[in-house]
Formats: sequence, C-alpha cells, structure tokens
Amino acid sequence: MAGGRKVNRGNSGRQAAVRGYSDGGGYRLPFWAKEWIVRNAHWVAILLTILYLPVVALAVVLGINKLPLAFLGIPSSASDISGGAVALIIQFILIALAIKPLERREMKGWNLLAAAAITHTIYDIVFGHYVTAVVITGISFYILLQIRSYYKA
Repeated sequence: MAGGRKVNRGNSGRQAAVRGYSDGGGYRLPFWAKEWIVRNAHWVAILLTILYLPVVALAVVLGINKLPLAFLGIPSSASDISGGAVALIIQFILIALAIKPLERREMKGWNLLAAAAITHTIYDIVFGHYVTAVVITGISFYILLQIRSYYKA
C-alpha cells in the first residue's frame, strides 16, 4: 500500500518522559501533577500541622531538652535533642503560617514552605545527617521549584 495514510499512534510514556527531559531544564512534572500539588498544598500543610502539634506541645510542656524525638528520626543524645526540638518548632510555625497563603496561591505561602525546607536542611547538616539532607532537600526543592510559577506575589 504505497502512499497510504499515516496513523498517529500518540506518544508512549517513555517518549513523553524523554521529550520532557530533553527539551532543556531537566525533567518536569506533568501539568496535572503540578495542578494537583498546588490545589492540595494547603491541605498537606494542614495535615503536617496536625501531625506536628502533639510533638510541639510536648516540646513546650516538657522543655526542649527532655523531648523524645527518636520516632521522628531525630537523635536522642543531649546535644542533638535541643537543636532538633528547636528546628521542629520552627518548621511547625512556618508550615502553620503557610496554610492561608497557600490556599490563596500567594507567593508568601511558597516562601514559607521553602523556609521550612531550608530549616530542615540546616538542622540535618549541622547534626551530621548528610544523607537525609540530600534526599529531603532534593525532593522538597524539586517539587517547590516545579510549582513556583503557580503562585502570585
């Protein structure tokens, strides 16, 4: 059948992934994934705030040096525990403050989430948790930088 018509079969997932990576700037999240993250970011912040609340309350009530944070992956030695509790309280405050601006898609919410990620990174580096610092920082900032354009000043 010479000169027959061409059938457009669309792109396979692999072809789309290669095209998404090779157009410059590295691999980007699909549009629907970015939309979902931005639409639900304030719900994730609310969930994190609820999960952090009992631990932060214990830190305030028991005192920062007596807080058992081993279940969060924070070492229980006397020198690390106070720094871990302070970092946790700072992250809690930053995430709680980000809820309303994230719901309104304001850049302030994005900045507060970035500050919380930086706080976690600084804690990890200061106390020698280098693998956690690389993994969590890489994932956090990859997602944050992918959705930054969705937030307005």
